[in-house]
Amino acid sequence: MKTEWGIKKFLTTADVKLQLAMFDQNGDPYTVGNRPDFVVKLWVLNRRTTVFTASKAGETYSGCYLGEDNQIYVNIPKNTFTPGRLCIAFEPTIVDGTFNDGTYEPSVGSITDYEYISI
Repeated sequence: MKTEWGIKKFLTTADVKLQLAMFDQNGDPYTVGNRPDFVVKLWVLNRRTTVFTASKAGETYSGCYLGEDNQIYVNIPKNTFTPGRLCIAFEPTIVDGTFNDGTYEPSVGSITDYEYISI
């Protein structure tokens, strides 16, 4: 459901399926062949006691899956979150020899246009 303000609302008592769009530093979408390993964390603003985590390590997906359209989807079970704005942090692992351990692991977080509500 989309409101006139652009906020998509989900019931806390309903299952939610989110598609994760991932882009590289140039703004180009990752493909299956070049998608880095990652951790994605989802939580409700000001309520980080409950965090839903999805990740990819090699060919193994946890908390998410690769759809037939080669996009990544996250299924969030009902009653996972309390009411509030959904936040997301994308934490990829990118091969980069300029770091001592050979990987660049940024964390990019944002408050989304998704909100959990209860009625």
